[in-house]
Amino acid sequence: MSKIWSNIINAFKRLFKKEPVVVPPTPPDPNPPDLGVYLTQKEVKAKLREQLAGKLSMTVSIYLPDERFYCPSLKYVEKVLADTLVDRMKYIEGTNDCDDFAWLLKAEFVKDAYRRGVRRAPHCLGVVHGLLSTPHAINFMITDDMVVRFCEPQTDAVFLPRETDKNIWLLLS
Repeated sequence: MSKIWSNIINAFKRLFKKEPVVVPPTPPDPNPPDLGVYLTQKEVKAKLREQLAGKLSMTVSIYLPDERFYCPSLKYVEKVLADTLVDRMKYIEGTNDCDDFAWLLKAEFVKDAYRRGVRRAPHCLGVVHGLLSTPHAINFMITDDMVVRFCEPQTDAVFLPRETDKNIWLLLS
């Protein structure tokens, strides 16, 4: 008899058990507040053309598919670079070479653009192809001081465009 009562009591407990209230997550704010510097697509193109004047090929293509870009501080860029593993990957000619490294680093900055699960504007960082000193692909960026810099994704070196960098035929983000 006690087993029957135990089963009945357990059934009532399950019947009246309070379920935890599940609160749906708050949808991300499409325009989260941020104290960083933002540029429009038009402003980014103008900065690239101005600061890379004399280094661009006559037929350069600049493709920036987003309408606005986040320009992080150089210190922030260095932090993201330190946290990535791209520079520790093995170079394999024709398989994992310069353009692959540049795209992998771009992807790391795309992932970083999610802050606490909220998407902000993409980093003003992309891939550049040209004679850099040889035919090469690396990354370009514009930081919060409005300076165009290059980054060698295989070493994490960040530097100003060099005298030997020329005939840039493609910039895309």
